[in-house]
Amino acid sequence: MPRRTTPAVALLATGALAATALGTAATWAGASSAPAKAPSSSGENCQTLSTPRTIITGKKPQTYVYTAPEGRVVTYYCVEDQGGGVEYIRLQTPAQSVLMRKGDGKAILAYSVLYESEATPTPSATPTTPSATPTSPSATPTTPSATPTSPSATPTETPTSPSATPTEITEDDIPEVTGPPATNPDGSFNWNWRYDPPSCSALTVLYPSNIPDNQTNDVNVRIRFTDGTTRTLNYHFNGGNWTGMRAFNYVQHRDWPIGTAEYWVEWTQVGGSNYHYGESFHNAPVEGPLHCVLGDDGDPATVEVPQSVTTIDDWDAARRVVRQGARTSTEIVTVDETGLSDVQLERTRNGVDWQVLRTLPVERDRVVISFPKERKKGKVTYRLTVPGTESVTGAVTPEMTVKVKKKKKKKRNRR
Repeated sequence: MPRRTTPAVALLATGALAATALGTAATWAGASSAPAKAPSSSGENCQTLSTPRTIITGKKPQTYVYTAPEGRVVTYYCVEDQGGGVEYIRLQTPAQSVLMRKGDGKAILAYSVLYESEATPTPSATPTTPSATPTSPSATPTTPSATPTSPSATPTETPTSPSATPTEITEDDIPEVTGPPATNPDGSFNWNWRYDPPSCSALTVLYPSNIPDNQTNDVNVRIRFTDGTTRTLNYHFNGGNWTGMRAFNYVQHRDWPIGTAEYWVEWTQVGGSNYHYGESFHNAPVEGPLHCVLGDDGDPATVEVPQSVTTIDDWDAARRVVRQGARTSTEIVTVDETGLSDVQLERTRNGVDWQVLRTLPVERDRVVISFPKERKKGKVTYRLTVPGTESVTGAVTPEMTVKVKKKKKKKRNRR
């Protein structure tokens, strides 16, 4: 099964989703090259933005949800890992709640966030005067719709100052990420540049710095739902070209079906690139589809985040028989969407108490399982597990039972 690397960053909001991701490899060159990695500073800490640098306590997660104060939306955030890698990520669509994730998928040690006042949609059209007249409080109150704007305007219009005052940081102070150029050996533009595969919340594209004009204004993402129907989400920019790093969020798209709890990301197309997720690219195996579920903890006040579905394939659960002192044959399995979790080999002798025997390394989505020698006569049961986290569902294989027979005694030669 081909690898489905979960892209680096995803953001989710209740009723509003925003996401962005960074690449995982290092070069544009060549048709089979991996997605480019966005520049990140090393040996630094996230600087204070609208929030100070905040260290996450306890076990460091792969994803972390942040919700801005009422009336504010996140426009940028910084994430930092334990090795000192720092990444500043710009959101294509600001959202009040964001699911932060590092580009390389490492655990998040600390973060900081830049937010601004939430734009008031159409109200500002009617209240053109009000918005211009807010200085005159009594003028607006005549319109009921304008009155709310005052209260919410206090945290909405004035906030621009508040959010900037504590930190004096604006978007202009944060450098925009730009992708390395996609260049062929002869110096021409390489149309075979690759972007990261999609995540369960967004497709994020890091555009090459030298991409020709009028190429970076169209993106398509095809989603399949549990009833077998598909829907292609089209993103089009009439105002010019997208540059740097841009995230295209599913839930915020006007065609996203409300109430969706399970779906598959099947195919993507990005203007300016010959690479399509979900299609064979220069004879490489087809990637995907990416299976996703949207959890629900029953609390309407919390943000529900998408998880990619973990799979373990090629595990042979057939019953086996060995003699004492021998071991059952080696297994090779394929795993997908493990996140930061380890693949564990577990054993039980009574069918109840499972013991983790060892943690198994994953090499190119494959795991080699060597079983221990069986010392005791009787029955022993094995299984593989990948613990679930906030970003992946985790998985457990069917149980495989080994019957251990008494060791044969060596026959003595009688003379």
